[in-house]
Amino acid sequence: QLNKAKASQRSSTKKLNSALAQISQMEKLINQLSVQNEQKNLEIEALKEELISMNYELDKISMAYAKELQKTEEQKEQLNTAYYAIGTFKELKKANILTRKGSFIGMGGARALVEDFNKDQFIEVDISEVTDILIDSKKAQLATTHPEGSYEFEEVDGVITKLAILDPNVFWSVSKFLVIVK
Repeated sequence: QLNKAKASQRSSTKKLNSALAQISQMEKLINQLSVQNEQKNLEIEALKEELISMNYELDKISMAYAKELQKTEEQKEQLNTAYYAIGTFKELKKANILTRKGSFIGMGGARALVEDFNKDQFIEVDISEVTDILIDSKKAQLATTHPEGSYEFEEVDGVITKLAILDPNVFWSVSKFLVIVK
């Protein structure tokens, strides 16, 4: 019985030693995993900081892009903005848009824009959209300079109905102001 008990004790001791060795290995593994976990947590925190920084940079770039886009749109709008006025010479002179240059005591002379005319007397148009300007008059002529061939007056039954702008880029290239004298 003593031998059996000793054999059982040796077997139990072996099992205990094996279990203790396994526990020791598990503790080492747990320690290794804890260290790895801590390293991964530090890496995650570093990546979070980097992500925050990148998001901040992205926001700055997005804001700069939006500003440039707005600036481009404003420039495009400015480039596509033109002005026109229609009226008789008397009406346009009274509105301080036209005058006679080289006239002698109000006689003769060529019609010309007043140098410091009031832009508020003109109608604003978008040259990328407006290609016809209604006139409805028996006679009409341009008092401002615009290249020949870039426009034509359309006439119906002896009445000039409209000014058709055939090539807006060329038409508005000399001046963004158009004055039509009826």
